[in-house]
Amino acid sequence: MLKDDDYGIECLKRLNGHKYLAIGNHDTAVRIDKYKVANIFADIEYGYRMRTGKFSVWAQHYPAMMGNYKDKNPVICLAGHTHSPDRFENMEYGCYNVSLDAHDCYPVSIDKILDDIKKYRQHNPIAEYTDKSPYCKSCQQYNFCKTRLNHELVCPGFVKRS
Repeated sequence: MLKDDDYGIECLKRLNGHKYLAIGNHDTAVRIDKYKVANIFADIEYGYRMRTGKFSVWAQHYPAMMGNYKDKNPVICLAGHTHSPDRFENMEYGCYNVSLDAHDCYPVSIDKILDDIKKYRQHNPIAEYTDKSPYCKSCQQYNFCKTRLNHELVCPGFVKRS
């Protein structure tokens, strides 16, 4: 909150809409208590699961690898902890960067986020396994998370879905 909680709270009060806080590394117990007293957030949690359109979204402060990113209708993680200017920095793991650094220092709407993700997925085709088992039918390797995402590069038995 710019090293000044009171000023930060005043800035947050000026923002329109319902605000939800996904607790992050700078949200100390004292700061969270100040937020509660100021009554500026509809809710304060470590993360939020939402369903919007064809996507389920998990919003939290820290990036997370989503194990079903290759599915047709995946759960997408929305996070901003890294402060990277690249909003697709962790998309290979199913995590979209919502930090202000990635969006010209402006908040971004869920519609813009979903549009970005749809366009990214159209231009970056996703190879999928023919079944949902975490074991490869060809080599029997347990391939989940990052290993699963790159398994098609090393396994001759990998079958790409069209």
